[in-house]
Amino acid sequence: MSSARTEPVLRFGRRLINIINSLVIVLTSIILLVTLGLIAKDTYYLVCNFNQLDFTYIQSMANEVVFLFVYIEIIRSAIVAKRHPEMYIVALAEVGFIVTIRDVIRSSIIGSEEGIILTSLSVLVFAAILLLMYKYIMPSRVPPGSE
Repeated sequence: MSSARTEPVLRFGRRLINIINSLVIVLTSIILLVTLGLIAKDTYYLVCNFNQLDFTYIQSMANEVVFLFVYIEIIRSAIVAKRHPEMYIVALAEVGFIVTIRDVIRSSIIGSEEGIILTSLSVLVFAAILLLMYKYIMPSRVPPGSE
């Protein structure tokens, strides 16, 4: 197949990827705003009914706050993927790192020793991946516009 025939297909593919990436950003932003609303509602309830709270309510509120960080990381990784597609794997590893830290916090609140050990190991794996990427992949990358 000649390159003249594949060019429209490549343009369509790039356009489709940009549309999907934009949809991810918009939809995750909407979820982020809804989560902010839930946090505001829960904070108001927390202030009004401070002496009647139970542990599950506080755990639920902490979960919402951590999910807020996850949503922010997803939006950030989608923006990074749009600007620098080769950096997408780094952004994805950072999101994985944040999610596993959330799981460590959740496991420590629940008190599951096996969960704490497994999620701590996964945090170490993601930290090692990020360390290798920042040490070996990132320095070798030429900044855009410096050629």
